[in-house]
Amino acid sequence: MSAVKPCITYSSKLYISKIQKIKLENVIAGSLRKRGTLVFSSSNRMEGLLHVIDLFTKNASRIQLTNPQKWLIFENVLDKVAADKWTLQITGLTVHQKTVARFSQELDTFVQRYTGSRHPRDILLKFIESS
Repeated sequence: MSAVKPCITYSSKLYISKIQKIKLENVIAGSLRKRGTLVFSSSNRMEGLLHVIDLFTKNASRIQLTNPQKWLIFENVLDKVAADKWTLQITGLTVHQKTVARFSQELDTFVQRYTGSRHPRDILLKFIESS
């Protein structure tokens, strides 16, 4: 039987094996949970940023990071410039404002500011389709 070809062929320029990695850790009921996650670098462009955010969100959920932990740790998965932008963006938010919904909203705003688009995934898909 022949292999089914993908409907969209795309050669990603994101080489995950070359991206810096860090460990996320959390202790739940005396048990240490760990997940590896990637660190965003501006050389990885929009595709890298979206991948790092998705992976961070998924892994934070898997090791059951609390909401305050997510707010503290997220800047560790960003390069210096991006981390400075994130810090500047969330400066002024009170502890009570740092909710789960607000974290998602701030991530969306961060991606929008960084990529210059409200729908960067749509732009990435259009690029892939036109390649």
